[in-house]
Amino acid sequence: MRWKFSSSRVPRLRPCAAPAARPPIRSSWDWHAPSGSDVAGRTSALKRCFWTRTTISTPLRVNFTICSVASVRPELLTPDSSMQTDRHRLAREALRARPFFDTLSDEEFERLIDACDLRTLAPREVLWAVGRQGQSCYVLISGRLEQSLTRQPAGRKVTQIDRPGTFMALSYLVKPWRHHSSTIALERSVVLKLDRERFEAMFEAGDAVAFRLVDELAEALVQEMRDANERLHEVFGNPAETLRLLRRRTRNA
Repeated sequence: MRWKFSSSRVPRLRPCAAPAARPPIRSSWDWHAPSGSDVAGRTSALKRCFWTRTTISTPLRVNFTICSVASVRPELLTPDSSMQTDRHRLAREALRARPFFDTLSDEEFERLIDACDLRTLAPREVLWAVGRQGQSCYVLISGRLEQSLTRQPAGRKVTQIDRPGTFMALSYLVKPWRHHSSTIALERSVVLKLDRERFEAMFEAGDAVAFRLVDELAEALVQEMRDANERLHEVFGNPAETLRLLRRRTRNA
């Protein structure tokens, strides 16, 4: 029993009514996980939570629902496969029938996608810039990119890349050279990124996918040599035209 003072001048104690019985509390647990789009966009901050829903029934039959969130340590949970599922689904839909990828077996294709990261580019976002050290190669899944390269004597060359399955910066799997070009997204684009360290691990393990990538790299280097030979022919095959071009640029400089 509790006591409180009355309002008279002389303090007097009088009993106070006992508190009413607490209303019954019913609790229920609901599982909540981020959606697939949230997982794809916030992989670095991915967390799973339990939502505690507590329903309090009052004597007036009015229910109040209180929700609270309790974080769960990631090591206590099973791995989330949502992002992997999205990555494999996007890659299979966009790349499976494309050259190079159509020659891989299902197991080889899955191993290659497992080794890659999925990256989404906003419009005008830079994929790489001139002077940056290259650490990865890329494969276009969707969207449109623009690659700019300055070469002499032709000057600045701009190429738009919009074909899914196109390899970019493949030679940077060999060595971290500095980029001589820049690439930006013209629209929302999705690419796969393969880091050089993962490629080297696959190569040292004798993975057939790494050897196929080496073949693809060799073909790309041969094509670059052909382009270089064509540029040399343009310069030295027409010396008079080259001299006139150089004089014109010297006057305009």
